[in-house]
Order: sequence, then C-alpha cells, then structure tokens
Amino acid sequence: MSPRVSGLGSGLRETYAWGSYFTYPPLHLILLGVLALPAIAVGAMHGLEGLRAAPYMTWFEVTSRLVTFAMALGVLANVSRATSRIWDERAGGVAALAIACNPVFVYYAHTGNLEVPALFWATWAMDELVRVELGEARELHAMLLATAAALTKDQAIAMLAIPIAIVIVRRRAWRAIAIAAAAYLIVGGAVVNPVGWVRRVAFLLGPASGEWTPYPPGAIGIAELGRDAALRVVSYGGVLVFVAACVGVVRSRRWLFLSSAVSFTLFFTLAARRSEERFLLPQAVMLAPYVGFALHKRWTIALAFAWPVIESARMDATLAADARNAAHRYLQALPRGTSVETYGFSDAYAVARGDPEVIMMSSRFAEQYARGPTQMDARWASDPMAPYFNGLARDEDPTFHRTERFRCVLPLGVPCRRIHDSTAHEIWVFRRAK
Repeated sequence: MSPRVSGLGSGLRETYAWGSYFTYPPLHLILLGVLALPAIAVGAMHGLEGLRAAPYMTWFEVTSRLVTFAMALGVLANVSRATSRIWDERAGGVAALAIACNPVFVYYAHTGNLEVPALFWATWAMDELVRVELGEARELHAMLLATAAALTKDQAIAMLAIPIAIVIVRRRAWRAIAIAAAAYLIVGGAVVNPVGWVRRVAFLLGPASGEWTPYPPGAIGIAELGRDAALRVVSYGGVLVFVAACVGVVRSRRWLFLSSAVSFTLFFTLAARRSEERFLLPQAVMLAPYVGFALHKRWTIALAFAWPVIESARMDATLAADARNAAHRYLQALPRGTSVETYGFSDAYAVARGDPEVIMMSSRFAEQYARGPTQMDARWASDPMAPYFNGLARDEDPTFHRTERFRCVLPLGVPCRRIHDSTAHEIWVFRRAK
C-alpha cells in the first residue's frame, strides 16, 4: 500500500463513498492518515499539488515505514509474551529471535507494506487467545484484536479462522463475536457503503489473486505449490530452525499456533495458489513458538541460528546496497523539468507516456516479457508494449540508448538477496539519442 495514497486520503474516500471500494481495508489507512495530519494541514495551504511536493511525500513515506518498524518490534513482543505464557521466558526469547532472524520478516519490517502491520494485530490476538485458553476471560479482547488484523489486511482472516474456532466458538462467546462482527462491518464500510463493500468482496474472491497465481488448478498445481512453499519456508530460517519447529510441534502438544499456520495454509495459500515470500511469512511467524520450545540449551540456539543471523544480515546489507538507491540518487540529480518514465522501479517520477527524455527500467520488469511461457508470462507476452520493452532491454531501440546500469554489490562477492521481485535486480537507464 502506497503511503502517498493513505496520506492523501483517496483510499478512505473510496472505502466509504457509495458504490466505490479500495483494494485494502481501512484501519491502517486511518492510522497513517492521522499521523499524516500535520503534513496535510501545512501542505493543503498550497492545494492538492502542494501535497505532492517532496517534503510532504517524504513525511508520508517515512511515517509509514516508522510505523511498520514499530509494529515489527510489536510482533516480536507479542510472540515472545505468548510463548512465555505457554512455556517459559527463555522459550519466548528464542521464539522472538527466530522471527527477528527471518530475512523475509527483516525485509518487510523496512517497508510500508501491510504484511507486518497485519501480523502485529494477529499475533497480539493470538496472545489474547492463549490467555483465554489458560482460563482468563479475554474473549472480547481477542476478537477485537482479530478484527483489527482483518481490517488491516484481509488475509489475516485466514490466519485466525481456525484458532478462533478452537478457542472462542468452542466457548460459545457469542457476545464477543457479535461485537467484533459489528465493529468489522462498521469500520470496514459495509454499513455506510454496502454496494462498494460487496463489490470489494467480489473482487477479493475473484480477480485479486486469480489473475496472478503461477500455479495451475488441480492436484498438479497443489503439488507444485506445496513443493515451493516447503522449500521457501525452510529457507527463511534455515534447515536447523525448521527442524526445531517440527520437533517443537510434535513434543509440545500445544497446537494453537500451529492451528494458525494450518489455517492460513488452507484458507489462503492453497485457495489463492500463491507461494511468494510474503504469503508464507505468517506460517513462519506462527511456527516460531515451537522453535522456542525445542531449543533450550545455549549451544543448540547458537548452532541453529548461525545461518539465519547471516541471512538476515545479508538482507539488511542488500537493502543498503540495492540498485534502487543509486537510481534514486541519479533521478534526484537530473535537471528540474526532465521528463522521466519508470518501469518496475518506482512510480514517484513517472509521467504520462509520450515524449520522455529518460527511461528507467528494472531488469525484473524486462524479464516479464522475455521468460518462458508460464501462465503469468503469457499475459505479459500478449501485451502490445512487449516488443518495445524487449527492444529497450536488448538496447536495440533506435530512439533510446542505455547509459547507466546500476547493480547491487556486496563485499567479498556475497550475492545480494532477492525477495518479492524487488531487491537485488539491476536498474537500467536509457537516454534519448541525440
């Protein structure tokens, strides 16, 4: 979710205006909008275009990322606290370490995406569900936090469906369920904008994921998805951490967090047929408590986390050395008024297609038009702009020539870590031939 959208309020307007809808739920939009009010108040004096100026956009972007970082710390605290309630403080600390050393989590903790905010509310809800399991009357607290997670990102519903059925529905806490449902419908826009809300649900259940899945339907697709998902989850924290999680699941006999991982797998991963890093992050987070349970001795902790520490450090180093940083510096150095088009890199500098002086393209964007005939690539290949982009990528376009090639380079030849089709790709600059 772009903080420029949340900062300017168009997402909230689309959520509550009759008949319209926004792609994402409104809770995080509301939070960022409140934090953006000082910048909006000052920038609004210069009109809407004034709000698009660099200082205000910077405020929105920095605020969004700081909120994500704070919520990432909250995820660690939530999981550590819940794990400590079940077992002990050492298990809680190791569980938090398992998440903190997960390179995918490290990546999303640096962004304005909704993955970490949704996990923040969901893990807090899980902590409350643990308290309910232990005999405390916290059903309403758990349901309201689960509602906050769902109002941040819809996929959180898949993450919490089975845990809520196990803990809340089994206890027949109908009052808590009713209050949470009412809060969801009111804040989510269903009450003031039922038409738009229904359209949004139809979008989520239809084209939101269906057009993007790289896996075919049926048993073959599920098998391919299962293979890729298993390999990626193992790679997040390393083989030893994954083995520790499996041992913890078997030996602990406390399976509430496992039920969350299973719930998300059934109701989102398999249903949407998606295996990108961010769509497997919930499972990795919900398995962390079992790592804490399984690893008690210092030497086992040191051995298991040696590789995850290296990988999370490589992720941080990749973010610092990524080609996008050099590309942004290049764009900032261009003379004022230079017309720029960007593809697969950033929309901050994009202008209407027509007569640009500079074109900037990521190598990942170019690959979409050049790779083999998978389902996703076939759609890109049918794009009428494909020959144009292929010509640019091969530096064969008669109008533009490649003048710069920015790369991510780490010391000692360490490869940069690719994630979310975003990091570690090259950025190419094309200038109009004179």
